[in-house]
Amino acid sequence: MTTRHLVRFGAVALCVASIALAQTTAASAASRTVNFSFKYKLDSRTWDQKYGKATFAITDCNGPNQQFHVELIRDRWNGDTRLEGHNLKCAKGVRADFYAPEDGEYFLRFTKLDDDTWFTGTAVISFTS
Repeated sequence: MTTRHLVRFGAVALCVASIALAQTTAASAASRTVNFSFKYKLDSRTWDQKYGKATFAITDCNGPNQQFHVELIRDRWNGDTRLEGHNLKCAKGVRADFYAPEDGEYFLRFTKLDDDTWFTGTAVISFTS
């Protein structure tokens, strides 16, 4: 093989490698707004997510720094799987990171002390779709 053939072979190999890399699909991020209003307990609507990180971020909440619990749950036809939870203050800017171990349908469960007060607010859940 001549030097010219080696250069052409190298160029072809580089092109093939770049095409193969360009065809891999990267995970995309999605987000949705979660409105909540509850006195003791509330389950959010479900969403489809690929495995990976999910971030819950409060954008508005009426409870002046009072605490509540947010739990990530995998929705399954044969029973839900409780994954992890965080105690959060009801305040703008408070965040919690969750991890979804596999692709599936998930939802959040909000709970707090049954003290006859309502927590009302808005948050954004960002996740891998």
